[in-house]
Amino acid sequence: MQNTKNQARGSGIHARHNPTNDKTVSDDRQNASGNIVAPPRYRLTKLGEQMARLPIDPKIARILLAAKKHDCMAEILVIASALSIQDPRERPLEARDAAAKAHERFTDKQSDFLAYLNIWDSFQRERDKGLSNKQLVQWCRQYFLSHLRMREWRELHHQLAQTAIEMGLTTKEAAFRRPPEVRQLTSSENAGDQDLSAKLKQKQLDKKQHRAQIRAAKEAGYEQIHRALLTGLIANVGMKSPDGNDYTGARGSRFHLFPASALFKAKPKWVMAAELVETTKLYARDVAAIQPEWIEQEAPHLVRYHYFEPHWEQKRGEVIASERVTLYGLTVLPRRPVSYGRIAPEEAREIFIRSALVAQECDLKADFFVHNKKLIKEITELEHKSRKQDVLVDDEALFAFYHERLPDFYTADAVSDGLHPTNPQQTTPSPVGEGWGEG
Repeated sequence: MQNTKNQARGSGIHARHNPTNDKTVSDDRQNASGNIVAPPRYRLTKLGEQMARLPIDPKIARILLAAKKHDCMAEILVIASALSIQDPRERPLEARDAAAKAHERFTDKQSDFLAYLNIWDSFQRERDKGLSNKQLVQWCRQYFLSHLRMREWRELHHQLAQTAIEMGLTTKEAAFRRPPEVRQLTSSENAGDQDLSAKLKQKQLDKKQHRAQIRAAKEAGYEQIHRALLTGLIANVGMKSPDGNDYTGARGSRFHLFPASALFKAKPKWVMAAELVETTKLYARDVAAIQPEWIEQEAPHLVRYHYFEPHWEQKRGEVIASERVTLYGLTVLPRRPVSYGRIAPEEAREIFIRSALVAQECDLKADFFVHNKKLIKEITELEHKSRKQDVLVDDEALFAFYHERLPDFYTADAVSDGLHPTNPQQTTPSPVGEGWGEG
C-alpha cells in the first residue's frame, strides 16, 4: 500500500509507451486532474487516498473513480486496463499494411478508446466459444494481436475489477457487464427443421437487432465514457488549428494526431489524447473526439474565466458581459453572455446607472424614473425654446445623483421590485424637482 501511495506522489507509471528515444510529455506531477498528486510533505486528499489503492498510473486511477459517477464502470475497466499495458495490437514492419487491414474491424471513427472495447469484446466472444489456448493464439495471430498482452490485459482487468468491487465503486455484475449476445443457431436446432428459411431469416433479424442494440449502446454511452476519461486526461486536450494541420493544446503546446489513429484523416475540431509523445514531432496517441463544454463540466476547478465588453442590454434588462473560458491558456469557450452583476456588482451598477437611467435606455416603470423622464423632456424642450442650456444638470451630475441615492441595483427588475413609493426610505427624489411625488 505504501508503494502505491508513493506512486501517487511520484511521476506515475508509463508502461503503455516507453521507447528509450521518445519523451513522454504528459507529466503526472503537473497534477493533470487537479488533485491527483500531493507533495510528500502534504497528506493526500480523500480522492488521492482512493486513487492510491488502485495499482495503476494516477491519471488512470482518476478515470476509474469518475466511471462510478458516469455509470460506465464496465467500459472504463476495460479501457483503463488497456491503457496500463503495452498496446496489444502488433504492427510488424514487414506486414504493416496487413496488420492495418486486420485492425480495421476493431476501429471506431470517433474514438481510439472504443477500439479497445471492440478488441476486448471480440476476444471474449472467441473465448466463450470454448476455443483451446492454441486456437486463441491462432486467432490473435490472424488479427495481429499479441496473445501474451491479451492475457496480461485480462489479468490486470480482473485485478482492477476486484479492487473496484472491494472499494465499493461497483458491483460484480456491473464490473463484468457484457453486450447482448447474438443468438446462434446450433446444428441440433436445424436438424429436421422443415422451415429452415424462416429460421435463417430470424437469425438475420436477430443479428440486425443486436447490431442496432450495440449502436444504441455506443451512442448512449459515448458521452459518459469519454467524460470519465477526460477527468484524468484533461491536460491532453486540443483544438484543431485554423489551417487544420495540427492542434493547439494546453500551455501553448501544438501536437499532431498519430498516423495510426482512426481519427487521423477526419481530424475532429476537439480531441483528447491518452498521451502526448515527442518523436520527430509531438504526437497525440489514442485520441477521441470530445465536446469542449465537457472540459468545463469535468474540471471546473482548473478552468479560468475572463470577462470583457460589459454593457447594458436593454432587451434583457440587465448589464451583461462576454465570458471566455480557458484551460491552461487554451480557449475552451471563446464567448458567451453572462450577467455581469454577479461578477462585478459595483461596475455593473455604474454601467446600469449611466446607460439605463442617465441615458434612459430602458423601459423602467418605476414612478421616480417615469417622473424624472417626463421632467427631463419638459426641461429639454424649455431649454430649446429659451435657448438656455444650463437649466438641466449634465450627465455626470445626474449620474452622481442616482449613484448617491439608488440602492445596490444593477437590473431593471431589481429597481422595479425593490423601490416602493410607499416606503420613504426607498424613494429616489427627482434631480430637477423638490422630491419624488411632489408637485
